[in-house]
Amino acid sequence: MYLTFSDSVKFADIARNWIGGSGYGNTFSFWIWGISELIRGKIFSVFGIPPVMPVSIAGFFKIFGVNDFAVIATSFFYFILTLIFVYLLGKQVFKSKLVGALSTLAVGASYDLIHYATNGASESPFIFEIVAGMYFASLKKRWANVVTVLLLVLMYFTRPQAFIYIAGIILYWLLTNFKPKKAILVFVGLIVVGLFIDRFVLFPLAGKYFTYSVIGRGFYSSFNQSSVASDALRGAAGVAGGGITQTLKNIFYNLYNFYKLLPQIISPYLFAIFAVGLFLPPTHKASNFAKATMDKSEGQANPQTAFKIASVFIVIVTFIVAAASIPFYRYLHPIIPLVYILAVGTIVEIINKLSSSAKATEGQANTKFQILNTRYKILVSTLLVLFFGVGQTLGVLLLDSRFERNTHNVGKPPVYVELSKTLKENTEPDDVVITNL
Repeated sequence: MYLTFSDSVKFADIARNWIGGSGYGNTFSFWIWGISELIRGKIFSVFGIPPVMPVSIAGFFKIFGVNDFAVIATSFFYFILTLIFVYLLGKQVFKSKLVGALSTLAVGASYDLIHYATNGASESPFIFEIVAGMYFASLKKRWANVVTVLLLVLMYFTRPQAFIYIAGIILYWLLTNFKPKKAILVFVGLIVVGLFIDRFVLFPLAGKYFTYSVIGRGFYSSFNQSSVASDALRGAAGVAGGGITQTLKNIFYNLYNFYKLLPQIISPYLFAIFAVGLFLPPTHKASNFAKATMDKSEGQANPQTAFKIASVFIVIVTFIVAAASIPFYRYLHPIIPLVYILAVGTIVEIINKLSSSAKATEGQANTKFQILNTRYKILVSTLLVLFFGVGQTLGVLLLDSRFERNTHNVGKPPVYVELSKTLKENTEPDDVVITNL
């Protein structure tokens, strides 16, 4: 069992050094000015790398030992937690166990999320934090609010683009607890406060205590079209885009590419159903208990409406930020659970409306008809989710994999394993190796 994701190897190296007593750092560094001074130490400083994934891997190293399996087990553990909270969130938002179960099926069948889960990628804990944060934000309980805040903090220390989802979850919480107008005003105010904190607190502290400035990172990851955006991930110096005009060009062209290549990013069928569902009225009203115990709940956004607004905000901002910076698909994939939950909810609602129309046509339904009607809704909804959300992944795993086996050394040790063996045979542990790989 080997890793095929470079980031996971980086996180694993940090975790290994940490539990081995060498400190929190990496044994690898890109070529930078002054590296001759840095190599005097045993490890390179990595305080710019969010710590959640390395620390999580270190915990699994304690259980399974320092090996690739422990790295994979870390991300797979978070993937399982994600599926649990997808079920809970779908059930909570749509008040339907069927929506929760089918949402779990659709998200669990996402090829990209499976790939992250089986390769130690930090997307796995990040996506778990997003889904769990949305779920706890929907509960309207004090203890759940505390858990939500803790998850937002963890998100900041997991992925640099966490600010998008932190803002989206805060917007969702505000919409479920205040009237829409007040929620929007408070949200805008919090954005302004957040910008000041980023500029005057996080920016000076950048590189210390694992903190980073969102604005600073955004500026560094903005590139002009004469350079390759992903060069920064390979150690190249950032080249600032040529002002607002250049940035707008980047956004336009990259959004077009996202639109053109949508099937490579997310299920185009479920994404289309997600878009349709945004215009459907909510399927349930606020609970009678909420109305009886919370007078201030009058005028609040319906839970489904609040979830739709927050999800649309997250999806739009995610696409724009990725288009303005580094347009990698992996930076878009965290939206998958939110899109799929709304898409599945829309499918179930459409089937419910069709079955209700049939029921009205038949007149007063008897018990046997109601049972058949329920089975019909479950069967048709399941078949549609299997067709729109699971079929493509099955095709990749069962059909495309044959081509993959014929064109790649599937199952054989990857380059990083063979290279490590070669280096071990030809170098001493304290040697410094410089390579152009």
